[in-house]
Amino acid sequence: MLDSLAWESPVSYSDGRFGRARVDPYQATIVRPRQLLSLARFIRQLHYNAHSDLGFYLIGFLALPLLLSAISGLLFYKNWWRSFFRLRTGQGWRVFWSSAHSFIGVWSLLFAIIIAVTGMWYLTEAFLSEPIIFTERPTLSAERLAAYGPTPQKLSLEQYISTARMAFSELEPTGIGLPYSSEETVVVSGRTGAWLTRDRANAVFLAPYSGDVIAVWKHHDSGLLTWWINSVDSLHFGYWGGGSREIGVVRIWSLPSGVDTQWRVFVLSTLRAH
Repeated sequence: MLDSLAWESPVSYSDGRFGRARVDPYQATIVRPRQLLSLARFIRQLHYNAHSDLGFYLIGFLALPLLLSAISGLLFYKNWWRSFFRLRTGQGWRVFWSSAHSFIGVWSLLFAIIIAVTGMWYLTEAFLSEPIIFTERPTLSAERLAAYGPTPQKLSLEQYISTARMAFSELEPTGIGLPYSSEETVVVSGRTGAWLTRDRANAVFLAPYSGDVIAVWKHHDSGLLTWWINSVDSLHFGYWGGGSREIGVVRIWSLPSGVDTQWRVFVLSTLRAH
C-alpha cells in the first residue's frame, strides 16, 4: 500500500509506550511506525502554546491587539470596501503595486478579524473552569451490558460504518472512535456537506457488541451556541466542508500570512528598479 494513502493513528504498545503509526485502513495493519515529533507537529505546537503551558495564554492574548489593529485599519482607511474588487492595471508598475497592496491588505484585514475573534474564543474557553456546553457521550446501561453475556464480542469496522450510514444517510464517515471501557459506545463521526462544522458535530453512537444505535448527533439539530462552538475550528484553520473546497479555502487562508509578505518584498524591489 502507498504510504501516502495510509491513515495516521495513535497506538499503544504492550510495554506501556505510546506512539503514532501509519495504518492501512482496509486491513487494519500497521504500515510503518511514525515518530511522535515531526516538523508539522512542532510548528503546530509552537503556534498552539509555544511548547509551554504559559505560551497558550500569551498567544491567546495576542489575538486582542491583532483584532484592534485590524479594526483600526478599517476605521482609518476611508472607503476601504472599494478595494475588494479593484485592481488597477495598465497604468504602470507603481500604480499597479499600490492598488495590489490595498487589494491584498483589505482582504487580509477580514481574515485577521476572523482569526483574532476565534483566537479570543479559544482563550475564553481556557479560562472557564467548566465547558460552555458539555454534551455527555452516550454510554451503555448496566442492564444492556448484562444482556450481552460475560464475554461479548465486538463487531467489525465495516458493520459499524454500514449501520451508521443507515441511521444517518447524509453522513460521510471520516472517523471511528472505539470504546476504552465496556460501557462506552462506538462513535462513527463524519461530514454531511455542511461548510462550517467539524466532523464530531455529526456522529452516530453504537453499541459495540450488537450494533444497536444508541444516539445520533446532527449539527443542524443543535442550537446557535453549539453550532458556533463546532464551527470555530473551521473558521480559524480554514477547512470548510472537505475535498476541493477545503484545499481551496486553506490556500486562501494562507494568503494574508505568506503571499502578502512575499508580494511586498517584490513590490519594493520592483519600484526601486523602476
